[in-house]
Amino acid sequence: MRNKLIVIGLMAVSMWAQDYRGSILGRVTDPTGAVVPGARITVTNESTNWKLSTESNNEGHYLVPLLEPGRYRIEVEAAGFKRVQRSGLNVQTGDKITLNFELEVGMTSETVTVRAEAPLLQTASADIAQVIDRRFLDMLYISNRNPLALISLTPGVRGGGGRFSDSGQHYFNILGGGATDGRNEVVVDGASVTMPRQGGAMATSPSGDTVEELRVQTTMFDAAYGRSNGGVVVYATRSGTNEVHGSFEGFYRNKALNANSWLNNKRGLPRPDDPRKFYSGTFGGPVYLPKLYDGRNRTFFFTSVQHDSRWSNPTYGGRVPTERERQGDFSQTLNARGTPLTIYNVFTTRVEGTTVIRQPWPGNRIPASMFNETGAAIMNVYPKPNADVPTQIGLYNWYEQSRAYNPAKQISQRIDHLVSPKHRIFGRFAYMDWDVTFTKLPPGLRNAPVGGDPGADKRHFWNATLNQDYTFTPAVIGTLRFSFNRYWSDTWFSGNVQDPKALKLHPDILANQMRPSWPGIDMAEGFIRLGHRFKIRANDTYVLTPTLTTLRKAHNLRFGADVRRLHWNEISPDSAAGGYFNFRPTFSQADPYVPTTAQVSGTAMADLLLGMPANGQIAGPTPYSMKAYYYALFVQDDWKIARRLTLNLGLRWEVEKPWTERFNRMAYGLDTETPSPLQIPGLDLRGGLLFAGVGGNPRQMGKTDWNNFGPRFGLAYQLFDKTVIRAGYGLFYSSFLDNLDYVLPVPGTFSTNIPYIGTTDRGATPYTTLANPFPLGVPKITGASEGLLSLVGDAIMAVPQDRVLPYNQQWQFGFQQELPWQIKAEANFVRVLNVKGIEAFNLNEKPDVYLALGVKENERIPNPFYGKIPATVPLGASPTIAQRQLWFRFPQFTSVTLRGVNTHTTVYHALQLSLEKRFSHGLTLLWNHSISKMIENNVTSLINERHYRCISDMDQPHIMNLAFVYEFPFGKGRPWVQRGVLSHVIGGWTVSGRAGYSSGTPLSITDTNGRPIRLWNAAKKGPVKQRLGDQVDPVTKEVLNPYFDTKAFQSLPSPYVISPEPPHFAELRSPAGKGLSMSLIKRFTIRERINIDARADASNVTNTPNWGSPGTDMANKATFGVIQTAGDGRSIQLAFRAVF
Repeated sequence: MRNKLIVIGLMAVSMWAQDYRGSILGRVTDPTGAVVPGARITVTNESTNWKLSTESNNEGHYLVPLLEPGRYRIEVEAAGFKRVQRSGLNVQTGDKITLNFELEVGMTSETVTVRAEAPLLQTASADIAQVIDRRFLDMLYISNRNPLALISLTPGVRGGGGRFSDSGQHYFNILGGGATDGRNEVVVDGASVTMPRQGGAMATSPSGDTVEELRVQTTMFDAAYGRSNGGVVVYATRSGTNEVHGSFEGFYRNKALNANSWLNNKRGLPRPDDPRKFYSGTFGGPVYLPKLYDGRNRTFFFTSVQHDSRWSNPTYGGRVPTERERQGDFSQTLNARGTPLTIYNVFTTRVEGTTVIRQPWPGNRIPASMFNETGAAIMNVYPKPNADVPTQIGLYNWYEQSRAYNPAKQISQRIDHLVSPKHRIFGRFAYMDWDVTFTKLPPGLRNAPVGGDPGADKRHFWNATLNQDYTFTPAVIGTLRFSFNRYWSDTWFSGNVQDPKALKLHPDILANQMRPSWPGIDMAEGFIRLGHRFKIRANDTYVLTPTLTTLRKAHNLRFGADVRRLHWNEISPDSAAGGYFNFRPTFSQADPYVPTTAQVSGTAMADLLLGMPANGQIAGPTPYSMKAYYYALFVQDDWKIARRLTLNLGLRWEVEKPWTERFNRMAYGLDTETPSPLQIPGLDLRGGLLFAGVGGNPRQMGKTDWNNFGPRFGLAYQLFDKTVIRAGYGLFYSSFLDNLDYVLPVPGTFSTNIPYIGTTDRGATPYTTLANPFPLGVPKITGASEGLLSLVGDAIMAVPQDRVLPYNQQWQFGFQQELPWQIKAEANFVRVLNVKGIEAFNLNEKPDVYLALGVKENERIPNPFYGKIPATVPLGASPTIAQRQLWFRFPQFTSVTLRGVNTHTTVYHALQLSLEKRFSHGLTLLWNHSISKMIENNVTSLINERHYRCISDMDQPHIMNLAFVYEFPFGKGRPWVQRGVLSHVIGGWTVSGRAGYSSGTPLSITDTNGRPIRLWNAAKKGPVKQRLGDQVDPVTKEVLNPYFDTKAFQSLPSPYVISPEPPHFAELRSPAGKGLSMSLIKRFTIRERINIDARADASNVTNTPNWGSPGTDMANKATFGVIQTAGDGRSIQLAFRAVF
């Protein structure tokens, strides 16, 4: 008894969210409508024979929770009444099935059998959710066998999953998600598997053969849920049954079955190989050891193993130097506007007032004698151009197919055990890993405009869950669940293993590299980027999630908490550990004080040959070990007010503790008011970094936000027998840590932080070159010892110590209508307001009051910091300084970046329409159409007032999805031709398909001086294939068929004019997305319980290109309005699957 009280006490103060399992609830009455108290209700799982029993209370209500997805038999009996039995009741993930029973007077030995189908309508909850069951998981084509690929079958969900072993959520978005992808709660068998990185990385992503059902819930009217930007994804994994069952699956792929991509065809590249191998197997049943243990009806296991091994040939493309350009000859190079490029000689520079005057290099050729040996060496490691295009700045002239090997595997094991009729337990362990290795790449390639990052990656994931359910009384049931998640990865690029000496780097660079490697070389202008990245990370989460459910009169009550401990460990010197240098046309353009001169003069290639980066650094964060906690308390009451009316009332309180670092190697926040220890006559210097655990500051990243209360309300009213009206409101909080992600305030004072000072006069002259990169030495590592003086003369970054958790408010009103043929139609209006989303700002932005002075900002004045701060930092290197530096709020710093500022607001409105047809007459179908609009308040600046209320860059007005599975009515077990030879030929066929359409996202037009003026609507009509921008006038270099009207924009007259245009245009969008996949399946029945499916699966059946976005930089004439990428072509695979 004492132990029972301890467990009850623990559960009363420690409970998590709504369980992933379903429940059956209702009321028991007699023929007169009077309630029947004390009726015994027994629910039996037909696969395991496990039973759960309860009794109706004094008001006749009953509740049977914690039902694993599956088929059940329910029996109701009471003295003086006939026993009622209902078999074959299908309970899905998260179901709240309302079953009311009217008992007939009679003997309990008499049995009344009733229809077993579960109700189509949801009469107990206002939440919008969609369950994707095994029929879709088995029969639809899922190219990567990742069930997340199907979540867009839920209204309001955009995107889908990657590979089964992928850890990220960045593939999908729920109800706008606060204008972010990912960062939703993901639950596997009731346990959270999300971690605060990569948009909510998942410690496990169960494979298609492991999952029993997938439930996507887009509204949060149940106080049991929180810590999400949009919704909840719930996996229910498969468990063993009394019958041994299993499967084995594999498929065959070959490039002969595929179509080449549009990009490869355009560039003359061959159809890539497709030697992918995929195998998956499952095995489950009762634990049975002959003569030792018979686990039937008691102990079950389910094992899943999956292996995926593939070679891929991604295409990379971008700009590379031509042979002439490598020799310093730019006489044949065109500028970004398509006219001859002029290269200016930085050594002829003179400054007259606010104008930089330079003379061109004779013949636009830089003499080889002027080359910097490092710059010349770097120019020659770029691959040679292979595309037959004009030599023009910004125009891609190199494409190459790489080769990557990507093996992955996943192992999952689940054990279920019935300790006693009152006590059940299950445990689950999952491991998955994947590896990416590139075997064919240009040496040192870090990024390409076409293809992205070719990074090798090794990842390991562990997930373990232990769950126990205990029935204290028929009306009180508790669950105690503990889970552990780990994510480990190691990322590297080709540049990591290249010899830096091959680039003839200066000894000072070699001596100070944190990791020997090729430094990052960034030339913009459409060039591929060289470089490295070192990153090893390990994230752990520990989650305790007990639950307690009780029925009191007409109230289904739940109370509880969610307790999590988060760990973030990282050794990540990252992409500047070996150095990172930005080259721009700064020292070869006509006048660096006039940005538009870079459109017709200068190139980063010339600056590279001279060894003159605009800026750079050798830097990387120190290894760090973070820890944080999350707590939540909630109460939820599902109140059955009347037979047709249910109210859902709840309140949730959430607290997310900020990160702490084991050795206090992090910033607490930013001080903006305290006078700086650096005193300069005539300057009121204030502020600087605050360090965790120093000067009375807590050991954490800022203050704890305690004021996070989220009320929830839902209503479900059954207007007619086949019509339900539902409405709800909910306020719930997002995770600040998940949204902050990898941007952690670990100051550079704890590790190597060496700036390369490219110029001290705004680009007029170089301060130094790569021949002597650090002429005055390098800064020392100071840790937190200098307080507010830390990083004076350089850039700082912090997270505001007073930040709070972002939160969302959701409203929903809609109805469900039951139609003939097992069809449910649903329509909902949804509104989501995301408030206090986080953004980043530079507090050293130039105030608008100085715009009228224009280029006078570059006038040189005596440097008040010279001699008073180290000469190794940018503001201490020169006796003069541009006067604009003293206009900043914090003139003692080059920039002050504040990340995690609670300024972002978005609002999402949608009309969501859906149809669901349950399996009958051979057909199962899901259809949805979301008609939506997402608007954001774009703050832009904390220094200068801006008001841009505009369309969000993630707005997609129309998203439509259709999925179906149809069994042809021929063959054994089907309506027609059940016997004979013909039944074997035309019988057993099934066709399935999935189609999708999504509107394009809004485009943002940029230019050298800022967002240009929109003169008229730039959108053009007509087929996209006629507007690709692939036709160019040979004389003027004008694009003749741009995707949009490129003449509809006018450049700002100077960078000192504020653009009135919003960041994104609602009428100007990227091409719409379309997709169609199909499967044709033939089932061969070997024996009654053994079947083999042979199938052909095809994606992009119509071989229709999904066009990429056009170029939107008005300054780059060669790519402005030009589409250069498209999705993959049609692919076909042949598969077989044995099931027993």
